[in-house]
Amino acid sequence: MPGAIAYREATAADAAAIASVIAEGFATYEAFAPGWAAPEDMVAGVGARLAAPDVWATLALDDGEAVGVAGTSAARDHAVGPLGPLLDGVGHVWAVFVRRRLWGAGVATE
Repeated sequence: MPGAIAYREATAADAAAIASVIAEGFATYEAFAPGWAAPEDMVAGVGARLAAPDVWATLALDDGEAVGVAGTSAARDHAVGPLGPLLDGVGHVWAVFVRRRLWGAGVATE
């Protein structure tokens, strides 16, 4: 069981910890998406994403260990390209992951 889970805004400095939580979550995809693999350099990708001004993320910590992340950003028209124009009034959820040992403990709900 977890201790008291603390939540705070994530920053680019948290990229490695967040990538670890996401990678653990991606590992569970094999059950329903055989052959799917996480990106090679996830730490760099997460760091770049968190450095963008229209990206927000909350990090869940259990005694200082990153145990969950929820991230959103402004949605963009990717048909134009990865930095296409913003879609007014639309958001994009890019991450909701909790370490497997805490599934059902309310971390994601919080």
